[in-house]
Amino acid sequence: MDRTLRPFPEWPVKSESLLDLYHRLEQGVVPHAQLFVGERERSRKLTEYLAKYLVCTESPAPCGECAACRAVTDGNHPDVHVLDGIAAGGIKTAAVEALQARLSRRPHAGGALVYIIHGIDKATPAAANRLLKTLEEPALPIIALLTAVHARGVLPTILSRTFTYTTDAGDLWEDPDPPTLLVSDAEGSTQLEEPGDVFAAFVSPMIQWSRSCLSRSASPLELADLFMKSAGRLSPADALQLLSLWLRDVMHMALGQSAYIRFSDFSQELSEQAKLATPAQIAAVVERILDAKVRLQSHIAPLLNLEQMCIRVQRGLANV
Repeated sequence: MDRTLRPFPEWPVKSESLLDLYHRLEQGVVPHAQLFVGERERSRKLTEYLAKYLVCTESPAPCGECAACRAVTDGNHPDVHVLDGIAAGGIKTAAVEALQARLSRRPHAGGALVYIIHGIDKATPAAANRLLKTLEEPALPIIALLTAVHARGVLPTILSRTFTYTTDAGDLWEDPDPPTLLVSDAEGSTQLEEPGDVFAAFVSPMIQWSRSCLSRSASPLELADLFMKSAGRLSPADALQLLSLWLRDVMHMALGQSAYIRFSDFSQELSEQAKLATPAQIAAVVERILDAKVRLQSHIAPLLNLEQMCIRVQRGLANV
C-alpha cells in the first residue's frame, strides 16, 4: 500500500540532520540503522513515531489510531522490540542476545522487524560488539532505532554502522558532562573509558586525509603516513571502514543522492570534496580501501599495506 508521511507534531526543525531524515522518509527511504543523539525524551518520542510509521496499516502514516499504532503505544506490538538500557542501568551481552533471539523470528505482520535500543551509549563494549552482526547482516528485513545522550559515549564500531542524527541544533561531540563507561573483558568495572572519543578524534583527520587524497596533493607515502597518524587509537580496520563510509558519502553527494548520506552534519565539506573527483574515481578509491581492509587479515605489515593501498588509490584516480 502506498502511504504518505504524517508529520511528527514535535519535529525539531532546528536540527538539519533530522530534517534530512524527514525528507528521506517523505521519499520512502528508511535507513536500516539509525542513531538519535540528544535529549532522552525527545529521542524516545522520535523512535516511537518511527516505529509506528514502519508498522502502521493506514495512510498517512503513522495514523496513531490503527491497531498496530496502538500496540506500539502499549508496548506489545509483536514486531517492535524495545531494549531500555537507561531503565536497566546499562546494556550487557545477555540482553543483546535475548533481543537477537526475538529478531530471529519472522515478522507477524509480514513487514519489517523493528527494534529500539535506548541508551546504546550505556552498552558495554562486549554487548555493543555482539550487536554488530545484527546491524551489518540482518537475517530478515530489520530496522534498528538506537538512542544515546551523546555520540562520544557510543562505541566507534556502532557509530560507523549507523546513520546518526542529532535531535537538536547542538554539536554532536560537545558535552558539558561527558559520559564514561565502566568496562572490562568480562563486563565488569575495571577501568573508565570514553569509547566515542576515539571516533570523534578521527573525524577531522579523516576528512583532511580524504581531501588530500582526492585532490592528489600528497604522495602515496605521505598519505600512508598521514593515515597512520590520523587513526590514533582506532584499529586500522575500523579506521578504513569509517573512511570508506565517508568517501561513499562524497560519492553520493557527487551523484546528488543526499538520501543515502550518513555524515549529514558535514554537508559543506562533502560538497567541496565531491568536486575533486568523479563518482567513478571515488568508487575506485573506496574499492581499494576496502581491499586494504581485507588484506589486513593476511598479516601484511600495516604501514606496508597502507602504502600499497595509497599507491593503488592514486593510480585509480589517474586511470578512471
